[in-house]
Amino acid sequence: MSTTSGVTFRDRQGHRIGTLSVANVLAWLAIVVPIVVVAEVTRSSAPTSPWWPALVLVLLAIASAELPDSMFPLTTVLASAGWWIAVVEQVRLGPTLVVALGLLVFHVAAGHAALGPQGRDDDGAVLRGVVTRTAAVGALTVVLGAVADVTTGRVDVPPAGLGLALLAAGALPWLAGRWKRSGAGH
Repeated sequence: MSTTSGVTFRDRQGHRIGTLSVANVLAWLAIVVPIVVVAEVTRSSAPTSPWWPALVLVLLAIASAELPDSMFPLTTVLASAGWWIAVVEQVRLGPTLVVALGLLVFHVAAGHAALGPQGRDDDGAVLRGVVTRTAAVGALTVVLGAVADVTTGRVDVPPAGLGLALLAAGALPWLAGRWKRSGAGH
């Protein structure tokens, strides 16, 4: 259940300009802050890279926070990943995981914000569900990153095996949802 609370600002014709509420501010921060972190980690991992892509990413994140149901969030993710891939030559586990988790939080926050009117207050059960699922995916990301880091150069994985592993990892959330909807998870 969602409700809208806070202060709504309207223009002279009565059109809504924006809503200021605690939920709206937290949603805005959950969208913008991860991209600021991603930009800083990318700049730190590639100190010779230009400064302006960080500014572009932050501007895209702000646009994503204002218009979460637009193409801005997708553009932000693609630009963040593209900048990382283009400039980071020495890939290390720590910064890579920070960027991956930052993009995960950004993706979930922008997607959740796009689901309803700006300024809505979700009840605790909705937010707990979102946080729980995001934490599970984040934990899986950390485990996979650690496994990849440990096995790099030691295990030769054929491309078909890697492809099957990625398909399986992608299918897990779908299977879990089907399992829960069928009542088998109770």
